[in-house]
Amino acid sequence: MKSLERTIPEYETLKEEVLQHNSLVKSSQAALQAAEHEYRSVRSKYYPVITAGVESSYWEREFGSRNNMQAGIRIDIPLYSGGSVNAEMVRARARLDTARAVTRQQQLDSHVAVLNMLERLHTAVADLRAARIRLDYQDLELERSRALYEMEVQTSLGDKMTKLTEAQWLTSRAEYNLELAWTELEILRGRLLLEQTGARPVNNEVKQ
Repeated sequence: MKSLERTIPEYETLKEEVLQHNSLVKSSQAALQAAEHEYRSVRSKYYPVITAGVESSYWEREFGSRNNMQAGIRIDIPLYSGGSVNAEMVRARARLDTARAVTRQQQLDSHVAVLNMLERLHTAVADLRAARIRLDYQDLELERSRALYEMEVQTSLGDKMTKLTEAQWLTSRAEYNLELAWTELEILRGRLLLEQTGARPVNNEVKQ
């Protein structure tokens, strides 16, 4: 299986990928940008606007007192609008504060999800390696028992067959869980849609 050959990404690398490409993070960032734009628009309607400009003129004749460069400042002051100013400003600021809080929380959730995913991947890799070692051992034990059975030293292979079957099942389960972990990593990265998989991890308890 190629899952064991894949390299598990480093925390910082995966965190940056998630912050750049995860759909939930991008959605919260887009909402924040929209709220910031709305707040600036509302402020511009009720606060003075200062505009500076420079003009240059050209004259065919020379004048001793003529200045070819002119600079000016313009101040536009909106008319007083009563209590509607404060109400609209408060609503816009509240939406901005909410968007900022949602974005911060989404980023925090993403950091936690990255840590959990990396821990899960490392655990899944370790489980699969252990399962394969167990399978190899039970396979050798069955072969040894079969040789003894053929020599009529051992009368039954039932117990060894049962343990080998159990080891095969544990290996298949570990392989499935590792593949599922890699798939969910791609979802976290934003490379797959969550709806593309409905799979859930299998219980990792190992029977004794």
